[in-house]
Amino acid sequence: MGPGTPSAEGPLTTTDVQSFSFQTYAALRVVDQNCRGGSDACSPGQPFYVRFNNPLNVEKISNDLVTVEPAIDNMVVSGGYDSLSISGLTAGRATYQVTLSDQIEDIFGQTLGEPVVLTFYTGSMSAFMTGPNQTLITLDPTATTPAFPVYSVNMPTLRVRGYAVTPEDWPAYLTYLNEYYRDPNRKPPGRPVIDATVDVDAEPDTLTETNIDLTAALNGRFGHVIVVIDTPPSLLGLLFPNRYEPVIQSWVQVTNIGLDAIHDQVEMAAWATALDTGEPLAGVALTLLPNGQQATTDSDGMAHFELASAPDKQLVAQLGDDVAFLPQSTYYWSDSGWQKVDRIDQASWFVFDDRQMYRPTEEVHLKGWMRTLGAGPTGDVRLDAVSKAVVDYVVTDPQGNQIAQGAAPMTDLGGFDLAFTIPENSNLGYASVQLSTRNTPIYGSYYHSFQIQEFRRPEFEVTARNESTGPYYLGDEAIVAVSAQYYAGGPLPGADATWNVSADPTSYTPPNWSDFIFGEWTPWWWYGGRGGGYIDYYAGPDNNVGSQSYATRTDPTGNHYLKMTFIASEKPQPYSVNADAAVMDVNRQTWAAQTNLIVHPSKLYVGLRSDAYFAEQGDPLEYAVIVTDVDGNVVVDVPVSVRSVRLAWVFEGGKWVQQEVDEQRCDLASADEPVQCSLPTGDGGEYRVTAEVRDDAERLNRTVVTAWVSGGARVPRAI
Repeated sequence: MGPGTPSAEGPLTTTDVQSFSFQTYAALRVVDQNCRGGSDACSPGQPFYVRFNNPLNVEKISNDLVTVEPAIDNMVVSGGYDSLSISGLTAGRATYQVTLSDQIEDIFGQTLGEPVVLTFYTGSMSAFMTGPNQTLITLDPTATTPAFPVYSVNMPTLRVRGYAVTPEDWPAYLTYLNEYYRDPNRKPPGRPVIDATVDVDAEPDTLTETNIDLTAALNGRFGHVIVVIDTPPSLLGLLFPNRYEPVIQSWVQVTNIGLDAIHDQVEMAAWATALDTGEPLAGVALTLLPNGQQATTDSDGMAHFELASAPDKQLVAQLGDDVAFLPQSTYYWSDSGWQKVDRIDQASWFVFDDRQMYRPTEEVHLKGWMRTLGAGPTGDVRLDAVSKAVVDYVVTDPQGNQIAQGAAPMTDLGGFDLAFTIPENSNLGYASVQLSTRNTPIYGSYYHSFQIQEFRRPEFEVTARNESTGPYYLGDEAIVAVSAQYYAGGPLPGADATWNVSADPTSYTPPNWSDFIFGEWTPWWWYGGRGGGYIDYYAGPDNNVGSQSYATRTDPTGNHYLKMTFIASEKPQPYSVNADAAVMDVNRQTWAAQTNLIVHPSKLYVGLRSDAYFAEQGDPLEYAVIVTDVDGNVVVDVPVSVRSVRLAWVFEGGKWVQQEVDEQRCDLASADEPVQCSLPTGDGGEYRVTAEVRDDAERLNRTVVTAWVSGGARVPRAI
């Protein structure tokens, strides 16, 4: 448009044209990619990156815009500023042809215009080896072959060494571990019984499990062997040992004796059971090392030891040719052990004052008793009455200044009482009284705290209560009440009252079903907890309280009643509702009280129980399902749906979102005994299992648990 070109308002002048700003943008194109062949190959599993000259419209990035040959398992395409990322389970030593769609768009609305083909190469996975690398492990006695598993990638051979040992070699083994990384040529204790090189039957870039058969290292069915697995050394490695080469080493005990021990300061109780059946083992010879105390288990598998003053570090058990041991610690830098600790009698106090809070110039009255706690298994609480026994006291203010001191005689019953006056100029805050005994069989000391404050004495009290009777359910109503009464007698009418009502998600397990999971289960090894939340409340038909506060007044009897209606939230879960009421009188004194209740999402609860949190790839997730009411009574013939999904992360709308895939279902009817549900699994990953049930009012209740399925590893025959 040039000067003089007509417009809706008439011709444009030269000034009009100069006010326009014309901008041009470079056409969208690819300017860089990583892993472009040669030594710059990607590692298997590493994402491919493509960079453009302009920022991308990441909200429109999806898997549909990228085609890869050969296809990448679990491929996800994501975007960030001016780059695309293509991630998934890429194979090693492969060539991938990536075709970018001509519809990839930048923030200016420009597209590529035509498809772009890029080539990416992957190299080999880094050599990797892992396995049971704990200081001490015990193999499953029910296994047909005592095998030590090793997991490796791109390691064609393994060097396996084994050393037959006995529990007496344990201290030397800990010393070996402590010094190993300073001297990698150091040899473990024991008699060499295995020295072999094992060929790993594996495809390139494939995680492979190799089972090392330990039968030759054992003396029959049972035994102990130190297993050391690394790679065969090269000539250069023999000349210059590398202390950081990957190595797996562990003391392996093959036994059917399970040992447990619990102890106090003078005695140990040991328990021997059969690992294959769990039954108690009688007649097991037990020995504490190095002191050598011995005992034999009874018909319950139990035995007792008197601990020695010198530390014992191992409990050794023998039944026939089966020998097992339990170390006090598996840490090779620890020097602790089981030993006797002398116990002494202690003084125990019970002390109280008359008000807990005092103003300066007021008198504090303190009273209490002292008893002796006898040491040892037969120790008891006793009264050591002594004539002329005295309790000395020193009083300090919140800044540590001494404000009083004195002594009070102790009665024949071990009691005492004392009084002191707080100085007028005393600091405000928490003060303390240090008490100590004199002329008593044992010395005792104790600290008692109280407050020094400037305050007005309360003239009335406030109490809160649940006026209606539970249980409460979503969709129901509840009434809570607050009452304000003068200490002198009579109600506090017409007083300003404020309700603060809040709700938080909580957990609830019906009685007698603690072995089942109800609600949303959080694994104990996950940090954090449940998220916060709230539900809606209503006071009366028209007054919306929300989750904050509601202002009102007490009635002529000093009471106020608040009706709450519980509206279903997005999550069908129990909530803990807290109602806090504050009442203010004409003198502007405010006192508060609170009451709480639990709101159930439904009259029915559905519970899940499983023997394991983890499963192998291809194995089903097995759950027992039960339906009860809030009192724990079983409810039968109720439809229950159980659903499992695998959780996968995908890039949608410019952000990462979690997607549910591979859905499996069980549709069941509840019974008076737990009903079994079997859910097939596919790929490895995190699985979410959800059970749902509805009561006769169609209120939903849900239980959610998490399970993990391993990705699996190629397992050749045992070596």
